[in-house]
Amino acid sequence: MYQHIEHLLTRRGEKVAMFLTIEHMVGGGILAGATMLVTGEIHLLVRIVIGLAAFALGMVITTEMDGMALYERVFWRVRGLVRQTMRGRVLTAEQLAGVQTRSDHRAVREGGIARKVRQRAATTSAARPLVRSVATAAVRRAPTATPVPAPMTPAPVAATDTTGAA
Repeated sequence: MYQHIEHLLTRRGEKVAMFLTIEHMVGGGILAGATMLVTGEIHLLVRIVIGLAAFALGMVITTEMDGMALYERVFWRVRGLVRQTMRGRVLTAEQLAGVQTRSDHRAVREGGIARKVRQRAATTSAARPLVRSVATAAVRRAPTATPVPAPMTPAPVAATDTTGAA
């Protein structure tokens, strides 16, 4: 059953004549048929004129303007007003599409098991530099070595005359 309805809904914009779609025919037919039933005791010529006017009104109601027909605009406006009346004007996170909210929130006593988390000043990201300088990085990468004293050369000795000649 639902497949037939979906099939009709997909064909609603299909053209039957130059300016006549299936949607126009359904809208005009419903209004013209309803007026024919209501005006059963009136003269036939007057009934036909009223029926044609109702058919024209049905076509105007089902004509799309800016992507939405007039009857759809009225329907969505009424739906919005009813929803606003029932829920109020303030939107909550649960009413927005795609927003996940947690429903397991509970109040905790002031002296209860929850404690405030305190961080030490050294571990905060503001205390640590984000970028190290190149010199600091080079010093940290250099292997540590024990200093080795330079070899000592003997001090020059003054030449002394061992022959005793003065």
